[in-house]
Order: sequence, then structure tokens, then C-alpha cells
Amino acid sequence: MLQSLSIRDIVLIEALDLEFGSGLTVLTGETGAGKSILLDSLGLALGNRADSGLVRQGTEKAQVTASFEPPAAGSRLAATLAENDIEIEPGEPLIIKRSVKADGGSRAFINDQPCSAALLRAVGGQLIEIHGQHDDRGLINPKGHRALLDILPASKALRSAKRLTPGRPRNRRWSRRGRSRKRRKTTVIISSIAWRNCRNLRRSRARSRSLRWNGRR
Repeated sequence: MLQSLSIRDIVLIEALDLEFGSGLTVLTGETGAGKSILLDSLGLALGNRADSGLVRQGTEKAQVTASFEPPAAGSRLAATLAENDIEIEPGEPLIIKRSVKADGGSRAFINDQPCSAALLRAVGGQLIEIHGQHDDRGLINPKGHRALLDILPASKALRSAKRLTPGRPRNRRWSRRGRSRKRRKTTVIISSIAWRNCRNLRRSRARSRSLRWNGRR
């Protein structure tokens, strides 16, 4: 969980320190109040492209520091850090620091240990999910259909029954035509599940818009 976010000289923000507690936190404000700057700052800490345009005018560099709960022992995050020789003392929070200079150069640290932006992205992907208004577009991307299928409760049984990556057939009489037909059938199953999820999401959003409209009336 994100515990704190410290921002220095990013766009319009000179200095800002935020502390987050357990449960839901809501940040509100009118258009132009700076809500998106907070997301841009967090994205910078999580490995997004270091854009010199984020540096506040008249300053040499911008910096953001994000603090998270320590990774659980044996978790995938802990393994990722260990594989990249990032050491964290037991009970110590995971602290990510990233700075970008006005000339475009940037530096990144995890618990005061230098790291690459690629490692930040790998770590950030396991810490936070940022959702936007166009997330539903990802449902029509064929590259994500396998991941959608894996999320379903019956995915293990389906993978076992359909063998998404068929190995060597037990029956030597199994022809190439049969293998091709089986692959096509699996592809249809994956595509239909992704289409159904996309359809359900659109219906849910349509109902939500209808309720908001009726409430205004």
C-alpha cells in the first residue's frame, strides 16, 4: 500500500507531502486544481518516461519520493528485488525516489540503491494499478486475452482441458489438421470470453450513466 508521496518542483507544485492511511482516500478538486499532477508524479516514481516538462519553471530538477509498505516475504515483489540485488531490511518500508533534471537527465533509487527505469516499471507494476477512463479499450487487444482467461476461476481447468499450448500428442495418428482445428477452437474460446467481458463492462457503464442522469433530473 502507498503510505506517503513527497513532491518537489513538479509542474506547479513547489513542495507537497501527502500521507495515506488505510482504507479509501479521495482527492477532489475542480478542473486545473492539479489532480493530474499527482498522478504524473506517482507515475514518474513508478518508471514512466522522465519528461523534462515536469520540472517546475525556474528550477534545476524535480523530485518525487513514494513510500510503500514493505514487501511480504516470499512474494513476487520480494523476489524481483532480490534478483536485482536490492536489499531491504526486515520491516523497512519500500522507498522509491526519482529525480529528473531540466535538461532531461534522470536518476532513480530504491531504498537509496541506484536502479534503472526498467526495474522501476517492473516493481511499480506490482505495487499499484492506475485505471483511467479508456481502460476498456484494452479488452479488445488480443494480446491481453490470455491474461483475461487466466483470471477466470475455471481458467486452470480450461487450460488443462484445452491445452492452450499443445505439446507432443500422445496419439501419433493425430493429424496436423486436427491440431490446427484445436488451436482455432481455443482461440474462439479466448476471444468470446474477452468479448463477453467487454460487453458486460459497457453495459455496466451505460447503467451507471443512466442512474447519474436520472439523479440529476
